[in-house]
Amino acid sequence: MHGVFFHIYYRKCELAFPTNVTQQDGDGKMNEEELLEKWVAEVRKIGPVIRGSVSPFKRKCGKKGCRKCASGEGHPSWQLTFYLNGKHSSRHIGDSQLAKVKSAIENGKRLAQLSVEFGLEYLKFLKNK
Repeated sequence: MHGVFFHIYYRKCELAFPTNVTQQDGDGKMNEEELLEKWVAEVRKIGPVIRGSVSPFKRKCGKKGCRKCASGEGHPSWQLTFYLNGKHSSRHIGDSQLAKVKSAIENGKRLAQLSVEFGLEYLKFLKNK
């Protein structure tokens, strides 16, 4: 998953930071290609990324004679919710996956922040061209 997500963001970076300007300014300022390389290096440091949120819910196991289900207590479980192509979706998260999913969600927040920071840096670059 990390490789695919990284590839998607890398492709977007190619659109956001075109590499057709390769001359470095006389005052040593960064050119677009170097800015793109810096962006890619920062994205690689982040790690696996998920955009969404995790929430707990109770489910029924479906086993006959289960006291938790019969009492209405249910079994604790976790769900990842996200938007894909404008549609709200969700996936079940197992207990063994929970810590890594939460970490990947935090990485996703860092990636969003990084996108804004580099977008502003690119805008500054364009203004100083």
